[in-house]
Parts: sequence; structure tokens; C-alpha cells
Amino acid sequence: MDRFKLKILMTIFMILGNIAIFFKGVPFWFNYVGQIALPVFLYLLVEGYFKTSSRNNYLKRLLLAAEVIFLGNNIMSLIGHRGMDGGTLELSSFNYIPYIVFVGIAIVAIILIVLTYKTDIITDKKAIIFIFLMVISNFILNYAFNAELYILPNNILLSMSAAFVMLNGMVQIRTGHTTIAFIKILVAVSLGICTQSLIIGPAFVFIFYKCFNNRRDMYLATIVFSALFLPGFNIERMLQYPVWMMVFCIPFIYFYNGEKGKDFRKFFYIFYPVHIWILYLLSTIL
Repeated sequence: MDRFKLKILMTIFMILGNIAIFFKGVPFWFNYVGQIALPVFLYLLVEGYFKTSSRNNYLKRLLLAAEVIFLGNNIMSLIGHRGMDGGTLELSSFNYIPYIVFVGIAIVAIILIVLTYKTDIITDKKAIIFIFLMVISNFILNYAFNAELYILPNNILLSMSAAFVMLNGMVQIRTGHTTIAFIKILVAVSLGICTQSLIIGPAFVFIFYKCFNNRRDMYLATIVFSALFLPGFNIERMLQYPVWMMVFCIPFIYFYNGEKGKDFRKFFYIFYPVHIWILYLLSTIL
């Protein structure tokens, strides 16, 4: 199975998982297969890190996509006006202040997009600042709306941007700049935990990076890490809290042959946010 086919399959799994998030009453197994997509995408990120012809351009693409999604998520959240309980909030539920905050954050997002697009070299420091601004803006927006408005958290490209900086730090350790690299890793991990991937993103990136040339250790570490999310050995609870099913990413990584296949890159960058926004808006009207 080449990279193109694997990405197509994981995209289907991701769609099913997101349908399970946004809609009630869908088949229970949608959420199960959705657990497999994230670790596989993170594995492909690490592999891409090693194989890319330009790590700077790779990080720039990730960061630019994350910023566009960040802006789009906030706009869609405001349009949908969905409450944290799943119901629809009235526009009159809030005074004008939260909306002023929203406009300010939207302006920040647009500035970040322009700066990233016009910058030739994206340094780790600049990437960290941009990621931090997006992360802290989400907290500010939630606070402004008293944590009553559901703010779309789905931004895997933001998680990947933080993971990429983390990878740069781990590579830098080998050059002897231990202190700087450690701080970079610590900050990147902290920011990654504040994104959609939570601790799962940094953990899998570390596993895949350290064990990239040792599949046996990679699979073993994946099994152990996934087992940490087991809610006991009660079948009912295991099916109710399926995060541990990330372990089933192993067969897909095993059968991946490392070949590129068709160029899927641009399609994913466009399809990912569009499908999130469509599912979210549908969930607010159905």
C-alpha cells in the first residue's frame, strides 16, 4: 500500500470518526475506525520529515494551513452558534464584547496568514510564536463567550505544526545544542498538548521518530502507549471509551510500502477543513 492509498483510507476513517463526533445516532463503529487515523497521519508526518526535499517549505505549508483552518473554525463556530450542550444559542445570549474579541482574533489570524505566506524562511522561533498565538486565542475566545459557545477544535494541521517543531528540536539535540533543543521540544510539546491531538500527538511523534528504523520497537511502544488509555478490562467500558483502539494503526503502518504514489498533498490540505466545516454546519441544522 503506497502513501496515496494509505492517506485515502485514513481520510475515510477520519470522516467516519468526525461524523461520530458531530452527529448522534450514527453506527458506533464510526468512532472506532476514527481512532486509527491520527497515529497513521502522524507516522506519515515523521516519514515526510525525513524524506522531504525542504523542511522549511513543509513547515510553512503546515503552518499556513493551520492558520487558515484556525480562522475558518472560528468563523464557522460563530455562524453555527452552537452551545456546548449541542443546542443552538441565540445571538442575544451575549453582549457585544465577545464579538469584538472575535473580530480582533480574526484580524490576528489574517495577519498570521499574510506573514507566513510572505516569509521565505520559517524559523522554529517564529513557528512557536504563531502556534502560541493561535492556541492562546482559542482560550481567550472561549473565555469571552463564557465557555458557552462551542469553538471548533478540529485543527490537526496545528497539531502537526507543533510536532514538526518538536522534530526539529530532537534533530538539533544531535548537533550538541542540547539546552536550546530541549527548550524547543518542551515548548512544542506543551503547545501540542493544547491542540486537538492533546498528549497523543507529541507521544506518537516521539515514538515514530525514535523507532523509525526499528519497526519491532515501534509496534511495541505503540501497543504500550495505546494500552494506557484502556478504561479497565470491562468490554462495555472498552467499547464506550475507544481511544485505546489507536493500537490498530499497526497493521496499516506494517502494510505501507513507503512508496509515494499519486500526489495527494494539495487535496488533503483543502479537503480536511472543508469536510469539517460542512459536517459542523450540517450538525447545527439537522
